[in-house]
Amino acid sequence: MAMRILVQFLDQAVGVMLLRRRWPSERLPFKMWLFSLPALLALVTWGTIFYSTGTAFMTAGSSVVAVGIVVYLIRSRIIHEWPFEQ
Repeated sequence: MAMRILVQFLDQAVGVMLLRRRWPSERLPFKMWLFSLPALLALVTWGTIFYSTGTAFMTAGSSVVAVGIVVYLIRSRIIHEWPFEQ
């Protein structure tokens, strides 16, 4: 459960907020009522659930995500993909 919270739910809440800030409103086909509030509420709720999984599961979930990021960055560097494209 800790992995799903980290990889899917928390990232979706952050991603939707970043997307709304980077793209103009005309480019987005959807609207969110009271923008930021539902995403922030989801972020706090899923963060609380993640915290309640316990230290061992939080550490394991965070470690797997960190290893995945490192592997992705190494692979991207080797094949010159984002963020290392030229």
